[in-house]
Order: sequence, then C-alpha cells, then structure tokens
Amino acid sequence: MFVTLAAAFGVMQYNPNLLEGFARDLDDVIKESDSGNFARQASILVVGLAGAVALLKRGEPLRARGALAFMVLAYLSLFPLSATWADDPSLTLRRIVAFGMMNVAAIACVRRLRAADIVQFAILGAGAHLLVCVVVELSKGAFHPGQVGYRFSGISHPNSTAASCAILVLAAISSIEASRRRWPLALAALAGLFFLVLTRSRTSLGCVLVVAAVRFIATARAPRTIFALLIAGWLGAAAAFLVGGESTARRLEGAFLMGRGDSDVRTLTGRTALWADLMPYVARRPWLGYGAGGFWSPQHAREVSLSQRWSIGIGHSTYIDYALEFGIVGLVTYVLMMSSGYWRALRLARRTREAGYVFMFCVLSFTLLVGALETVAAAPSILSFLIQWSLGWLAFRAPPATSAQRC
Repeated sequence: MFVTLAAAFGVMQYNPNLLEGFARDLDDVIKESDSGNFARQASILVVGLAGAVALLKRGEPLRARGALAFMVLAYLSLFPLSATWADDPSLTLRRIVAFGMMNVAAIACVRRLRAADIVQFAILGAGAHLLVCVVVELSKGAFHPGQVGYRFSGISHPNSTAASCAILVLAAISSIEASRRRWPLALAALAGLFFLVLTRSRTSLGCVLVVAAVRFIATARAPRTIFALLIAGWLGAAAAFLVGGESTARRLEGAFLMGRGDSDVRTLTGRTALWADLMPYVARRPWLGYGAGGFWSPQHAREVSLSQRWSIGIGHSTYIDYALEFGIVGLVTYVLMMSSGYWRALRLARRTREAGYVFMFCVLSFTLLVGALETVAAAPSILSFLIQWSLGWLAFRAPPATSAQRC
C-alpha cells in the first residue's frame, strides 16, 4: 500500500502547465477549476481504491479519544454539509469526493499501521518525489543552482516541491533520535534541506527551521539543555550584530530574499493585495462560505486574476481559503481541531519520544505556521494526507506505551 499511495501522490504533484517564471496561464487555471486534471483525478481514484482494499483487512478498532475526536468529526461533516449551501454545487461535489477518497486511505492507515509507519511513508513519498524532480531537472539540463533567479522545481511548482522537501526534513529529524540508522536519516535531512533552499521558498524554509528548533527543544531530556540552547542562540545573534553591524543586517536581508530580487517583502510577494481583494468575498458569505472548494470557480478565478493581474486559483493562506470555503464556522472548527491535535501530539511526543508522535507534532506545527502565507488545502496531496493521518491517529487510536519505539 505504501508504494501505491506514494506513487499516486507523486502523480498528483505533476503540473505540466507552468509557464516561464513558474506562472500559470489564466485559461489553464480556469480549465482546471472547471473540469479538473485527468491524471490527478485518476491518482485520487487509486488512493481511494487502495484505502478501500486495505479497509477490507482486519485492523485495530477505532474509538473516540477525547474532545479532539469530536472536533475531527465536526470538521469532516462540514464537507458533505457544505453541498447544501455551495455556490457551485458541481465543483463542491468533486471536491467532496476527492477529499473522501483521501480520507478512506487515511482511515485505513490509522486502523492497520503503527504510529512509526507514518514516518516511513513520509520518507518514501517525499524522498521519491524529490528524486524524480532531481532526475527530471538533470535530464532536461535545467539544474542550474548558481544561476540568478533559478528555483528548483522538477515536475511541479517550486512551492509544491518545497513542501515535499520540508516533509523529508521533518520526517528524518523526527526519527533520528530513536533510530539505529542515524547516518542515512541525517543524509536525508541534509538533502531535503539543500533542495529546500534551492526552491527559494522562504515560507517553507523558515517554517521548517522554526519547527525543527521547537522539536528539539520540546523533546529535550533536561531543562538545562533548553536553557543552554536559548542562551547560545541569543549570544550568537548578539555577537553577529555587534561585530557586523549594518553589514550584517544587509546580509541577513539578502539571505531572507534568497536571490528573489523581484519579490517585495513588505507586500509578502503580492499576498497583501490579494487578501484585500478576497475579504469582500468573505464578507458576502461570512458564516458558512461558498462550500468545499466552491469559491475558486471559473468565475471567481477569472475575477480575482484579472484584478490582481496574475493567474490565481488559491488564496495563498490556509486561513483565508477556509474562510472562503466554510466561513467563520469552518475556520474556527479548523483552528480548534488543529490546535487540539498540536497539543495532543506535543504531549505524546514529550512523554514517549516515539518517532511517529514526534513527526505528527512536526507536521501539525508546520501546517499551522505555513498556513499563514501558503494554502495547505483539504484537496488531496501528500501533506494533506499526512495531516489527516496524524489527526485520525491522535483522535481515534489508543495512547502509546511510555517507551520510545525504535525505527
């Protein structure tokens, strides 16, 4: 099942419609919104069938474990219910079916697999996607990391490739402490970080660095370790500014831009103007929104794209997109569910230091952070699948033993 799911999610990442500079043609955005992508639809069907077959086999019983379980059920129920108020019922129905198939596979994984298996799947899926991207760029002669404006992408948009790199890094650092195979995991983490930098995705890179720091601090075995890390970081930053002065600040600014001189940091690469355009749409349907995946219909995609003068099919913020799709009710439900899952994963990770729970904590932390500036949609992808798998396990599987499970 691992190989089938990893291959299917890899196909979902493929995007043949990127133009030079990684923009998308408006007609392609509208066509995909209207009729979808055949390869993506086929891979979603494969994911659903693989999950259904796996569910036919015996697995562990699922039981509601506290308030998180009811939050997850409330969140899941929003999708079919939203068809009753959807702005574009046919578009919403397609999103509901795709989301349902992904969750069939997620439920199968929760029932039949161990907590640590989520780490192995993440390394397999993200690692395979990264390997394909490298091979494609090398075969096309497009791998030029020293070239001005270059962004590593492979078969998808650099931001999508960055998400796979981030997953690989987080999976490797989650299991390295309890594993007997530390060198391969360290190399995987370094490879993921190297190519993540080459994607020039500032949001994903910054979130990975923050989550990695929080992961090691949160699971440190002694308070003195945390204190020492904080003091060392503060002293290092202070020394850098004292020695370098203004030149250090300029170098940090250049590093933050990551060679993307065309980006305006003050507008978050055009996001603030986009969000300002989207808020009136939120105000028109504030409580329940436009239905699951229902806002980005061909009409709305064209209106927003023409207003912004670039092709847009997402809100570039998870929270904005949830407000558009499910209104305030859905946004609050999502935030409460994710926050509850985050704290439960943190408690289990600190108590057990088991690789699976550490990774679930990292995935939910990364999703909450990156969602401020990128859309982590409910639409099927390897990241959204890992989120559903993590939440399902935390909400419906028994708490673990207190000893760490070695990978």
